[in-house]
Amino acid sequence: MTTKLTAKTLILLFSLVSIMVLSNCNKEESKLNIVLYNKSLDTIKLYVQGMWHLKKVIGGICTTCGSPVKDNPYMRITNDHILLGNDNGVTVDTIIVWKKDKDIFNDSTYLLSIKAYKFYSFPIYKIVDRIENSQLILIDNAYDPYYYYYAK
Repeated sequence: MTTKLTAKTLILLFSLVSIMVLSNCNKEESKLNIVLYNKSLDTIKLYVQGMWHLKKVIGGICTTCGSPVKDNPYMRITNDHILLGNDNGVTVDTIIVWKKDKDIFNDSTYLLSIKAYKFYSFPIYKIVDRIENSQLILIDNAYDPYYYYYAK
């Protein structure tokens, strides 16, 4: 009878340990969080490389209002080159000029500057603000800015 209790006890202990181990498994990757606007240019470039998909846009005159994201916009950054597009094709294919300057929040940072003459006759400046929960956040360097949330 003690052998049966021991076997039952071992099975019970094994079951409890298995449940505890499996409950601690986390299939979701840890989320990346880093402030970028106050980092070196090399650090900023390292973190923005790759293909990013626009997930949401908020801001403008209504700071908490969202704008609809349509046609699956994306951004691909490789070295000092940027490609912007969506389901309809490429909209911008140009170089990035990194400009060390004060942003609208009076922080000294490297602004991501692109020239998209097809749409604007002047450079577009974005603040590479941070990566929060693995989402890259870019901010227009203008008053009433839009905040752009990209995910890989």
